[in-house]
Amino acid sequence: MHPYEMRKVMRERHKDDRLVLKPGSLYNAVTWLLEEKLIEEGASSRAGRRPQRTTYHILRAGEIEL
Repeated sequence: MHPYEMRKVMRERHKDDRLVLKPGSLYNAVTWLLEEKLIEEGASSRAGRRPQRTTYHILRAGEIEL
């Protein structure tokens, strides 16, 4: 998923009831997960005039950490 989609899913699953998550914080968390090699970048896409969105995939190390 891309970070915007992650935030949307968290809202749909009511995870934001317990965790106040600002959009900037989510992008910081994604950066940290990349640096720790727990996730990796997937495809990038752009729909119309929207900003480019990069999807991320959890790695085996991320699954173990989780």
